[in-house]
Amino acid sequence: MAALNRWTVIRYSGKADNIKDGSSYWNVLDEVHTELQGAGSSWDAPKMLMHNGVIVISEKLADISYTYCVAKRDALEKAANETRSRFEPEWLDAIERAAGVRK
Repeated sequence: MAALNRWTVIRYSGKADNIKDGSSYWNVLDEVHTELQGAGSSWDAPKMLMHNGVIVISEKLADISYTYCVAKRDALEKAANETRSRFEPEWLDAIERAAGVRK
């Protein structure tokens, strides 16, 4: 039998949301961040995170997810830029400069 892996988000209002089975901690942070991006001023923000009934984050879950996702986005962008520079053909620079895409 597989080990229990149940995540629960507790909001500031006290409402509890169970995250789909099989999710990881990183999936939870991504889901909270996605929700944050569309939230309005009356958003009932996630405050706490529980794993299998044990509190693992006691406050500021939304802030943690935001900080994590910004850092992840920045790291992915940096890696993508480094990869592009390794594979960029010599002629591309001249074309993009002529088109005004690059300075």
